[in-house]
Parts: sequence; structure tokens; C-alpha cells
Amino acid sequence: KVGVWYKGEGVYGYKHDSSSEVEQLASGQFRFAETTTAIGHCSLSCCDGIKDIIFPNSIVSFGRNMLIGSNFIQKIQTPFVGASRTATDYEAELGFWFQRYNCWWTEYYQTGYTNRVVKYNDSNSWTISEPNSLTTVIVTDCETIAQRCFYGFYRLQTIVLPFGQDADLTNLVGLPSNYDDIVWGTRSLKKIGKYAFYDLQNLKEIYIPVTVTEIEHQAFYSCDVLAKAVLNNKVTGTNMFEECTKLTTVYAKYIETFANYAFYNDSAISILTNDYAKTIGDYTFYNCNALKEFTTSKRNINSFVGWVDENSIVHGVVSIGNYAFAECDNFTYPIKEDSEYSQLKTIGDYAFYNDDRLGGATYDKYNEVTTPVDKTNYDEYYV
Repeated sequence: KVGVWYKGEGVYGYKHDSSSEVEQLASGQFRFAETTTAIGHCSLSCCDGIKDIIFPNSIVSFGRNMLIGSNFIQKIQTPFVGASRTATDYEAELGFWFQRYNCWWTEYYQTGYTNRVVKYNDSNSWTISEPNSLTTVIVTDCETIAQRCFYGFYRLQTIVLPFGQDADLTNLVGLPSNYDDIVWGTRSLKKIGKYAFYDLQNLKEIYIPVTVTEIEHQAFYSCDVLAKAVLNNKVTGTNMFEECTKLTTVYAKYIETFANYAFYNDSAISILTNDYAKTIGDYTFYNCNALKEFTTSKRNINSFVGWVDENSIVHGVVSIGNYAFAECDNFTYPIKEDSEYSQLKTIGDYAFYNDDRLGGATYDKYNEVTTPVDKTNYDEYYV
């Protein structure tokens, strides 16, 4: 199955399929032909000449340790991450291509990488060799980013998720111009697994397609320099961006459900765009003390007050969870009790804890609380 040797300028490795062709686009940049369906075990190991590699959407499988020892690689474009589109556990992670396991020639390459021991599931760990130069991964044709998919690759700055062939429809805010030359596959993303981007210390921004319907626990936990998140979909995950302390801008126009702890302790968020919020969970914006309001994409739209669209459908926040906006010192809660479109039914315990500016307002009719609000002990009551 190894196939035939391929030798190019500064590139040495195996091809899985002898009918495959590799085109050199520029110095260090290589693209496999659309006829390629598989890349074998250790096929591109120790290829010092590879800096930028493009795998076509025709590929259905990658071998273990495919890129181990190729320590000067900077950018990978691939239809999926791991062994196949249906792989699970460690075979669905980026580390599957860079695992230090039973690959004899890696012993001869001792520079340009960092070994890391990381968990690949809740009870097992492995050692991966992260290329020090790898900063970009572009995923073009799959429906799932698995749990811990990029965990341990701390130098990644850019990760592009699959938007499908109708990228203008699945990314309503518009993709950055440097995405224009990407060849998208037929599949767009639907699910992001737990810890998928966990602790990526150099990830700068992320764009999530409208097709994503499931995001598992702590998907982007503690991404230290993440500054911008564009959410085209309708849901967030629990603890999704928790401890992303540099996150300043969140485009979340279509989000209907803000999950528990989704932006917990994200103290730098100052801009959050949303029109369609219905549910704001427990501790969702706890200690987001730079957040002043939910900005809107259209004039005279306010998801807290409620609004009606051109089809006469009424939208608005229905419930606010426990401690949802606690310690948000600058947040201006824009509810108007006499709003004809207000959908608000419940406000959880201490939802606006430690916000002195709300004193004197009465929200009893939106909650099951019957005790009158006493401004002198405002923080002790449910709102």
C-alpha cells in the first residue's frame, strides 16, 4: 500500500497511490491531485521541504504519523482532521498525524518541534510532536470537528472550519478575503466536540458556520489571545468561551440559546451583536464587566424588549438564568415593563448581582419572587 517514491525539491516521502500526482505550486508549497484518495502511514514524514501542503477533498483516509518529523510545515489544507471523516477518539485528532509512535526515522530529526504529552480522551494520554512552525489549518469538507481535535497544538493561530460549497449562505457575515481561494467541499460543519480548541494559546479568531447545531462542553476554553468570534449559527455550548480573557468582539446575531457559562469570566467583551436571543443560561456572562449592551444589526431591534419582524413573528428574550449578568458592572439592561412585544417570563437568582444601577426597578411580574425588592439589600434578592 505504500506505493511509489516521490522525490521533489527538498521533499521526500511515500505516495499511497501510484496514480496520484503532486504539484509544486511554489517553493515549499505542494498540492496533491484530485485523483488522490488516500495518504499512507508515515507517507510525508521528515519532509523538511514542506511548508504548505494542500490535500484535495477527494481524500477519504490518512495514515497514522503521516507528517511526523516534517517540522518546518506552516500550513495544512485538508478535507478533515485525523484518519477519516468518521474516525473517533484519537484517530479524529490532529495529533494522529504527529504522534511519536513506532516511526523509526523520527529519531533522526531532533529540531523544529516540541513534544507534548496530552490527553486524547478522558482517561488516556499520548505524546505528540508539534511542529514549531505550524500556525494554520484549513478544514474544507467534513461535518464534525471531534473532541480534543486540536488539543496540544498551542502555536496554531488560524483554524478555518468547513463552510460547504455555498459559503456565502453558511457564513452570513462574510469570510475574510484571505479565504477566497479555498476550494470548499460539499460538506459543511454540524458538530464541534468537547475541548476541540481547548487552551489554544495563539488562536486569534474563529468563524462558525450557520449549519452548526451542536457544540459540546468547553470547546474554546482558555484560548488566551482569541479576540474575535463570529457565530453564524443558533446555539452555543456550555462553557464555550470560558476564560477567553482577550475576547473583545462577538458577532452572534442569530444565536437563540446562550448556554450556561458560555462567556464566563470573559472580561474583555465589549461588542456583542445579537437580534434573536431567547434563552440566556446560568452564569452566561458572569464577570463580563466590559459588556455594555447587546448591539443589534438593525435599528429599533432589542431582543430584551422584544420586536416583531417583517413576517409578523415576535422575537425576544424569554428567560434569563441564575447569575447570568452578575458582576457586569457596565451592562445596561434595557427592559421596559410596558413593551408590547416583551417575551420575558423568568429571571433567575441573582441574575444581575452586584449591579447597583438596577436598584428601584421591579421585575416581580417576570419571576416567581413575591418578596418586594428592597434597594438597601438589593444583592440578596433574586434579581
